[in-house]
Amino acid sequence: MHPFYIYVDNIKEAKQILEVLSIYDLFQLEYKIKPDYSNVSGLEIYQDKKWSEYEDEEGNNIDDIEEGGVF
Repeated sequence: MHPFYIYVDNIKEAKQILEVLSIYDLFQLEYKIKPDYSNVSGLEIYQDKKWSEYEDEEGNNIDDIEEGGVF
């Protein structure tokens, strides 16, 4: 399947969007809006002329970061 990308301005915005999309996917599954499915999410950055998974200086990825807190 073709990937779905959203461009963001900072880590906090990325974390918030990932949280909202995950909650929305669960809502659709619970109310049978769409059948069982598989998805993947994460944050990629472009540096040194290539895309790679985000890691901060300490090796933490987007799931390890506590910013966000939409709700």
